[in-house]
Amino acid sequence: MQSPEEQLNNQKPEGQHKPEEQQHSMRESVLASIKSGKVKMHPRWEFALRAGALYLGLLILAIASLYAASFAVFMLRQSGLLSASHFGFEGLEILLGSLPWIIVAVAIIFALILLFTIRRYSFGYTWPFLYSALAIIVFVIIGGAIIGSTPLHQQLESMENNLPVAGGFYQREFDDLPQNFTIGRITAISSKGCTIEDKRYGQVAVAISKQTQLPASKLQIGERIIVLGQRTSNKVQASAISIATMDAYPDSDDMPMGMPTPPQPVIPQY
Repeated sequence: MQSPEEQLNNQKPEGQHKPEEQQHSMRESVLASIKSGKVKMHPRWEFALRAGALYLGLLILAIASLYAASFAVFMLRQSGLLSASHFGFEGLEILLGSLPWIIVAVAIIFALILLFTIRRYSFGYTWPFLYSALAIIVFVIIGGAIIGSTPLHQQLESMENNLPVAGGFYQREFDDLPQNFTIGRITAISSKGCTIEDKRYGQVAVAISKQTQLPASKLQIGERIIVLGQRTSNKVQASAISIATMDAYPDSDDMPMGMPTPPQPVIPQY
């Protein structure tokens, strides 16, 4: 005869089953669902194909985001507007007002699609949404700035006529630059200023006063400069002058800095 303790130990709580019984019951339930058509079997290659398509899609979105962001940086560098931030608050205002907002919007759209695509899967939703968004923003901005500083877009621009989908994409003119932002190559220098060749306005006389902020190095004929100041017809009263980068606002007479071949001097009239 069993003691009360043994009888208590031999009693099973209602609904409790052995692990083997639970596995058997689950197996039977799955098989029943498959036979009834509620669950459909998929081959392993289908899961591999879906995973490959997912990663390929993420890669395409990442490349598209970086391309749009780097193209915006490239446009700012080519136009010289990226150097406007050197002029302080006024230059920063010019830069923000002249951003290629359509290209920026395209980069943002691709970045958002990339973000929400990643968030749909387990490797994405384990992170807080804010962290994921910040990671995508940093990735696009820093990656776009780095790629935009490389010769990639210049090479694509040089062979755009042979590209299947980007023909004419790089053909653009910077006619919408702000009126108080002038960029050109120095053709003559005088005691009162200099003359520059601007692709939009031709010969432009730049007047320099004691209040004009000048670059640390002395201006030289053949250098490309950026002039901040109000322009009237073909004359500019310069409030600040900065040396432009070599890739800013290129022209057909582009030549290496330090080895200029200047045209005949034209003395500015003030």
